[in-house]
Amino acid sequence: MPASRDERQQAPVASSASSGSSASVAGCGGEAARAAGAEGDLAREALRRMRRARSELVLAQPFFGSLLLRLELKADPACRDVWTDGRTLGFNPVYAASQEEGHLASAQAHEALHLALKHNLRRQGRDERLWNQACDAAVNHLLREAGFAIPSSWRVDDEYAGMSVDAVYEEMKRLQEGRPHGGARDAKARGKTLESSGALGLGGEEGVLAPAQSKPEATSGEAGEEDVEASSKAVPQKASADAPNGRRSAEASRFAGEVRDHPLLLEKASQDARRRAEREADIAISLSLQSAPGAAGLPQGLRRAVEGGVRPKLDWREALRRFIEDVSDADYTWTVPNRRYLWQELYLPSRREQKLAGIALAVDCSGSIDAATLAVFCEELAGILDHFDTELWVVYHDAWVAGHERFTRIDRPLKLSPRGGGGTDYRPVPPELERLGVHPACLVWFTDFECDAFPEEPDYPVLWCATRRPDAPPPFGEVVLLSI
Repeated sequence: MPASRDERQQAPVASSASSGSSASVAGCGGEAARAAGAEGDLAREALRRMRRARSELVLAQPFFGSLLLRLELKADPACRDVWTDGRTLGFNPVYAASQEEGHLASAQAHEALHLALKHNLRRQGRDERLWNQACDAAVNHLLREAGFAIPSSWRVDDEYAGMSVDAVYEEMKRLQEGRPHGGARDAKARGKTLESSGALGLGGEEGVLAPAQSKPEATSGEAGEEDVEASSKAVPQKASADAPNGRRSAEASRFAGEVRDHPLLLEKASQDARRRAEREADIAISLSLQSAPGAAGLPQGLRRAVEGGVRPKLDWREALRRFIEDVSDADYTWTVPNRRYLWQELYLPSRREQKLAGIALAVDCSGSIDAATLAVFCEELAGILDHFDTELWVVYHDAWVAGHERFTRIDRPLKLSPRGGGGTDYRPVPPELERLGVHPACLVWFTDFECDAFPEEPDYPVLWCATRRPDAPPPFGEVVLLSI
């Protein structure tokens, strides 16, 4: 049926409206694409700046840099600034892209120190907001002592300086609940004055930690500054504009530097999972402390707090490997970057060549030495020496030298032939090496420490690899306890 005159007149209008609608949709799509592109550019710039700040820490503050290299960088627009749980370093792209480089480095060091003090392992049910505030109070003073720039938006309460995070938490909790007496001075007087990641461990200083508690509701006129402090971690910035007198706005802009529980510490985490989380942290901290000479420059208070928490020390295999690598004469080059960190777009020098003048191994052949343990130890040692074109001099002894052998890398597998089996005396070994004309880069001593007859300290490093803990530390050298 032919269209009426009115219908024919309306048709172009409808067509025009349809065309306009399509153009509108296309325009919206273009705006969305541009917004997505801008968001992508922001995320890329934020990630670049995070990596750059981390690279600066690796070179200038190797202890902090080493801890940070173990974390996966992850953009998280939902967080206020940065957070970590021991495996991830989350960051808000807007925050990361807008901060000065020095402040961004300080923020990452702040997160690294949370991990060095095991704040991600020690909460155990305590109020998360208050725990974060206590951790910040404990961390920021140590960072300032280490020479980091502390922006004005960071929480630094001088009254809590030198206190453990547990003592700070209890004091903040007392103030929040309005309980009388106490105070930071009294907390210090009770002896809770050293932050430590290990003296407290997963159980805390008292061994029993407070269960999680909800924040008490404040009555009219009682919502003081502490109430604002306790809630500041969870207040999103966009909500702060509605706060009266700008108080909550100031709190919302304060640096959070959040620490979250380790992923292995779920609500019903098994004891095995907790032990694995603790061990993971111990290894990371130990390796960071040994990462570079810069670690030795840490303030004494910070170093004591960190070292006190490494429990147990490095696995003996890793300790043995690091000891030998440290005495090697390694040359570094920037021409070939270290491939271990390339996936993080971090360019660090690689070892061009590893040289080792020679290594001596003294084997205590007294009757108490376990042959099976010695076999495992020698297999690990041989694997390490595969990386060096060097020679290994082995001296067997009990109360005197029973024999010696010389090995190179072509003598793999390494098979030792212990001789002797009487009492033990350490004194004949250095003179025997001197008689053989051997001046090693280091001496590794395999023993059970059933002896107290030590020689004078030689002029080369000594590592005691012991099958049992000594009754008293040896007069020189490092000790690693074999657990096979």
